[in-house]
Amino acid sequence: MLTNNTGDGAMPVDVTFNASFGYQLRWYYREKRLKQRIIMLPLMLDLGRIKAANFTRNRLLLVKKLFQESGDTADEEIQVIQDNLSYFKTMIQSGASFRIWWTKSAADYCGFLWACDQLKNVENQVSQVAVPIVHPRTNRSLLILNDGLGGISCDQIDELDLFRKQVAMPKTIREAYSYGWRDLQDHNQPIRVLINDRLTSQPITFYDQFIYQQLSEKRFVTLTQLLSKIFENTNFGISEKWYLYRIAQLIEKGNLVTKRGKTLMKTQVRLKAH
Repeated sequence: MLTNNTGDGAMPVDVTFNASFGYQLRWYYREKRLKQRIIMLPLMLDLGRIKAANFTRNRLLLVKKLFQESGDTADEEIQVIQDNLSYFKTMIQSGASFRIWWTKSAADYCGFLWACDQLKNVENQVSQVAVPIVHPRTNRSLLILNDGLGGISCDQIDELDLFRKQVAMPKTIREAYSYGWRDLQDHNQPIRVLINDRLTSQPITFYDQFIYQQLSEKRFVTLTQLLSKIFENTNFGISEKWYLYRIAQLIEKGNLVTKRGKTLMKTQVRLKAH
C-alpha cells in the first residue's frame, strides 16, 4: 500500500543509497503507472574517509578508484551521484517531503544516518522505511537480504508489504540519528561495519581476513574463483570492487603472489610462502 505523509496528497520523494533498489523502485512505479521522484545515492558510505570537508570530492575519488581497479569506467556512476546529490539539495530547498529507505547493511545504514544529518534542521517532512534483513515468506521459507536493499526485486516490494513499514520521522528523531553520523565522522576510519546491530569504525585491513581465509600458499586460484569463495562463505554486502581493490593492494605489498591471466578475472593469486 502506497502512503504519503505530506498532508496534501503528494507522494514523498524516495531516497535510497542502493542504485539497484532505486531501479527496482522505478520499475515498480512504472508498473503501477505512477510518476514518482527517486533519488539514488550509491555513495558507499561504509567505505573510505567521510570527513565533512571535501565530502563529495572524496566520495567521487573513492568510486573512481574502485572502478579503475576492476577495469571499469566510473563515468556513469559518478554522474549519477553528482546529479542526485544536486537533486537532493534542490528538493530540500523546495520543501519536498522525503521517504528514506534503509536496511541494517552498513552501506544502507550509513546512508540513512548521513541523510538524517542533512535533514536535521529543515522543516521538510521526512519518513523512513526500515526494511528487515530477514523476511518469513508464505511458503515457510526465509528471504535473507545479504545485499541489503539490493537484494529486493520489483515483485517483492508488494510481496513483503514494504510500504506499510513507513514511519514518520520528526526533527527530534532525525537529530538523534544525526549524532550517529557525527560520531562516525569523528572516528573517520576507512571502514564502517555493523557488529551486533552497532556501527563501528574499523581500519582499512578489516575485510582482508576474508581474502586470506580463501587462499593457501600452495595453490593458485583465479580472481573469479576467489571472489566466488568469499561471497559464498562471508557475504556482508561488500562490493566486489572493494575486494578487487584490496587484493591489488595486497599484491603490491607482496602479501600475495600472482600470475597474470588473459583477463583481469583470470589472474591467479595465492598466499606468499613464508
